[in-house]
Amino acid sequence: LAGRKAVGRLGGGVLMNGRPCGTLFKRISAYVAQEDVFVPTMTSWETLVFHATLTLPKAVSHEERQSRMEDVLRTMGLWRARGTQVGRALPGGILVRGLSGGEKRRLSIACALIASPSIIFMDEPTTGLDSFAALNVMDHMRDLAAMGHTVVASVHQPRAAIWDMFHKVCVLSEGYQLYCGRPDRALAWFCDALGYEYDLIRDGAVSDW
Repeated sequence: LAGRKAVGRLGGGVLMNGRPCGTLFKRISAYVAQEDVFVPTMTSWETLVFHATLTLPKAVSHEERQSRMEDVLRTMGLWRARGTQVGRALPGGILVRGLSGGEKRRLSIACALIASPSIIFMDEPTTGLDSFAALNVMDHMRDLAAMGHTVVASVHQPRAAIWDMFHKVCVLSEGYQLYCGRPDRALAWFCDALGYEYDLIRDGAVSDW
């Protein structure tokens, strides 16, 4: 959907508002990869400056660029960490302390938001995060959706609190679509319509299909 896959067998087409996607689609959409690629010694602010320089038109003034960067960091809850280095192990095993895993993921999203895209594609935004950080990231995604952005994300084994945040879900298994619709109707589809059984665990998540 994001137009990032160029290998393997591809078929079908992608439509936006009923029309084939053209060059406009690339300008109004952004893609957040599963793995971030940051310079460990750069701060959150410096990382955003780098991405803003690459993505924003030259016609955007310095003041407007600074204002947009500040808004994006505040939206993603990173304003207080703007001077913190990204962090990670350098060649030779030198460890640079910096942002947490959840903060790095939110910084990746902030870099995608700098160009004010209408559609945001996210590849497994919660993978590798603890339950609190994953919930925090998805909570910010829900806020972006409330602001008018369309957020499309692939998520593996979401907890109940994250599952309930989505407006529409598409459940896939080995490339086949098992369900598509509102998340609160998935249980009835699998159990009442298809006859599957399930067990409930304490936080309300569904397991043991």
